[in-house]
Amino acid sequence: MTQFGSLALVDEGAGEDGVTLSLPGVRKGDMSSRHFKPEIRVTSLRFSPTGRSWAATSTEGLLIYSLDSSSVFDPFQLDEEVTAGSVHRTLRKGEWTRALVMAMRLNEEQLLQEALESVPHTDVKVLCSSLPELYVERLLLFLAARIETSRHLQFYLIWAHELLMQHGQKLKARSLSLMPAIHSLQKSIQSHFSDLSKLCDWNRFNMRFAVCLSKQRGVKRTAAERDSDVDSEVESMSDGTGEVEADDA
Repeated sequence: MTQFGSLALVDEGAGEDGVTLSLPGVRKGDMSSRHFKPEIRVTSLRFSPTGRSWAATSTEGLLIYSLDSSSVFDPFQLDEEVTAGSVHRTLRKGEWTRALVMAMRLNEEQLLQEALESVPHTDVKVLCSSLPELYVERLLLFLAARIETSRHLQFYLIWAHELLMQHGQKLKARSLSLMPAIHSLQKSIQSHFSDLSKLCDWNRFNMRFAVCLSKQRGVKRTAAERDSDVDSEVESMSDGTGEVEADDA
């Protein structure tokens, strides 16, 4: 029994032979049925220049098919105005914050790297203070990856330091969600610290050895000079004595 009465008396829209009863005027399928295949409309189709991937925009969203499993397109809050060209135009205008936000919304690694490295190091502190909190975690993850592989170590360390100093108090409220980004950043910094500390210790010990060696050589040289001065004085005194004895004779 159901709230509508006996289940045997409920008309589910099917005949005795299992044939679905279509509604009047319906030609293809029964739109009153709960199970039907949706119609998908494709508005645009584009192929990559390499021929290894293609993309389609449809009513189901953006679909990308590629032979390369490493290529991942993961946009964030994307709209029609956010394009690579608009990011480059914004960088030329010197609007660093807007360009950086658009690059993070596109979420393309090369474009985000270009936007970050275009910012002067003197403006990093101001830009970090004006950056929306929504993008801080994504930027920390990117900085952790760049610190591990990039040659611009000090530049990216400045970015990480200013982000944590400017947004540290707000990030404590959701520290659990930020732990992967913090751990990744700490791992990258610790790796560089281990490599650089060994190199710095080796240079420091070599410099100490060179200084000690130069001091020892200086001591030996001073002693040798002192001995040579004494010998010269003795020779001069002996020569003077000889002349006096000759005059007496």
